Amino acid sequence: MTADMEEDEINYQDDLENARANQAQAENMSLAQSVQASAERKEPLIDMLKDIPYFLAIILAIAKDVADFFGIGSSPVVGTLITILVMITIALLVFLAAPPEFFHNFMLLFGGTTIETIPMINLLPVLTGAVVYIYVRKILQRIAKRKIPGASRLAALATKAPQN
Repeated sequence: MTADMEEDEINYQDDLENARANQAQAENMSLAQSVQASAERKEPLIDMLKDIPYFLAIILAIAKDVADFFGIGSSPVVGTLITILVMITIALLVFLAAPPEFFHNFMLLFGGTTIETIPMINLLPVLTGAVVYIYVRKILQRIAKRKIPGASRLAALATKAPQN
């Protein structure tokens, strides 16, 4: 009887080891599949949720340029004050969207704001152009990450953009 009990114990231990090995193999397989699935997932070029600060900045810049065109923002003192306040708000929105690139983006916005403070030239949508350029450059960087076939020229433009 003890020989049968010893044999049963050995079989039980073997079955237990096999079950553990199968479980470890299944866990490794699921980990490999999840890594592969995450590698296959790609960041969309236009992400409606992440890009909300860019959209708000573009809308704000367009509203400011429309105000300039219709005379509200074209007066020397009030127009300059509106331009500077809008630029600060847009800078904050752009910072929320891309903190690592803030210095370069701020310099673009500052240049656009400087041009917007010049009388009669402020009728041109320079600040809107600067914000749209910042957003397009972000999309070009996403294209460069994805390595989309046929987009090598666009990707080259994005990689040439200074990174700070």
